[in-house]
Amino acid sequence: MANTRSVPVVPLLELRAELLRPLLVAVAALSLAYLLAGLVGLRATHLYPWDALGLIALCGVCAWMVRGSPTRVALAAAFLLAGVSQPIIYASQTFGLAHPINGLFLVGIVLCGLVVGGAFTVTWSVFYCGWIVMMAAGEVYGWWTPTGAPKTWAELGPIAAVWCALIAVTGAGTWLFANSLERAVVSARGQALALARTAEALAADSTTDSLLEQVLAVLAEQLRVQFASLFRLEPQDQTLRLYRAVMNGRVLAPEAVPGARLEPVPVAQVPVWQEMLQLRRPFEIADVANDPRLVNRERMLAEGIHSVLYVPLLSGPDVGGQGEGELIGLLAINRTDRRAFGSDEIGLAQALMRQLSLAMQITRLAQATRESAVLTERNRMAREIHDTLAQGFTGIVVQLEAAEDAATGSPQEAAGHIARARTLARESLAEARRSVWALRPKALTQRSLSAALRESVLTLAHPAGLAVRFEFAPELPALDPALEDDLLRIALEAVTNALKHAQATTLTLVLRVEADVLSLQIVDDGRGLVAQPAPESGGFGLIGMRERAARHGGALAVETGPSGTTVTATIPLTQKAMT
Repeated sequence: MANTRSVPVVPLLELRAELLRPLLVAVAALSLAYLLAGLVGLRATHLYPWDALGLIALCGVCAWMVRGSPTRVALAAAFLLAGVSQPIIYASQTFGLAHPINGLFLVGIVLCGLVVGGAFTVTWSVFYCGWIVMMAAGEVYGWWTPTGAPKTWAELGPIAAVWCALIAVTGAGTWLFANSLERAVVSARGQALALARTAEALAADSTTDSLLEQVLAVLAEQLRVQFASLFRLEPQDQTLRLYRAVMNGRVLAPEAVPGARLEPVPVAQVPVWQEMLQLRRPFEIADVANDPRLVNRERMLAEGIHSVLYVPLLSGPDVGGQGEGELIGLLAINRTDRRAFGSDEIGLAQALMRQLSLAMQITRLAQATRESAVLTERNRMAREIHDTLAQGFTGIVVQLEAAEDAATGSPQEAAGHIARARTLARESLAEARRSVWALRPKALTQRSLSAALRESVLTLAHPAGLAVRFEFAPELPALDPALEDDLLRIALEAVTNALKHAQATTLTLVLRVEADVLSLQIVDDGRGLVAQPAPESGGFGLIGMRERAARHGGALAVETGPSGTTVTATIPLTQKAMT
């Protein structure tokens, strides 16, 4: 059973570093512009040029800190924020509370939210507001004398209130934006980590159960799930059965869940399932205590569950053709606190369920592929054994019958037939072994296709008194060995059929190439064959011949009647068919 691994929460240091680097460049550029403005005579603070030079040097130090170690990002951000605040404070003292330059405090708030974030943004906003009030008091009571005449509280009070309101609004907006950005980054990286881990699990072990447990384990990690249940549909009786559960980060089988209801529940008695059939998307029940759709509401309330998120498990195309997929299961994620499920959490749960559905389909396709491969291999072995043993046995029977006929009149001729029968038996055994291991026939190992056809056909035909005529093209292109094997087998099967079933007396074998098409034709003058044998008749020869021709993009035609049979195999001479 899969258990979750302790993986630390995705840190924000990398995000902070990514934001801090361009901010350092921007602050350094603005400081340099301020330095140049003072050189051309524009008014500056009483700290000029040391404030500009100090900021440029601070940006260099912070850039070095960020590059040296990611753990120093927070410290570098704090240094930058403190360094930027000093010139702003001195500027406000120099130009006064009513000067627009105090808008730089808003820039400081934005910088604080981006590079530090969290509750510190609120703290920094309060600090800036306090400084605005202190600056107003300093101007009223003469602690320092900015430009212009002394002011009163009646004049500076509204200005200070406006600046404090702007700082508060900017701080709140920055805090919300920074929090949303942080949550989005954490969610995106968490989803990427979760999907990567489930993909690794699929690559390592493609069984549905192990992958399902891995998906639930990742879900428990990323969403901090205390309890979740995965129900699978039993299509035979249309019931829902508890398949796996998550408790305190551990994935459990149904029998290991205390108090679990193990007997299947008819889907007609589950209102949530009926609603999911209509929606085909996640939905949340935010108030367990007052929702009549929950059949086990009392037990859930006793366990302290306040809300439930339901996520569909879909598989395959929908019967209605709308593309949503067939509903085959349901994941229920329970939450004991009153916090609602976020869109990022719902998206992660839905993505993991889709990945599980995809993995289940891949598993089914892999199983179907294995079954197809087994069936193909079984047909190949049956075809090869038929084409070797059956043809060999036919030759042995012909030789033995000839030996029986010659036994009384010519013992030496009978002995020759028996010797050839013994040779055929040994060759057939060797051919059977070669066929099982998909090796080339012995006749083609040291001979051309034309020579192999001539020798093999004569070995079968002459003992039975079958006259054979060959019409071969003078020059044949170099063919793929697999194609030569299949052409030889097709020819020998056609000859075997003529000997066993057609009672032919003459046979013509034609091999030619016309318009990039190779044609092998076997013509006999027998009584005809059954061109399409019924499967129950046990006839495998014609089926195997057609399969051999189809392997090379060709076709097999059989024309049969009382005056004879013509078997024609045509193969297009593509690049694959030629060596």
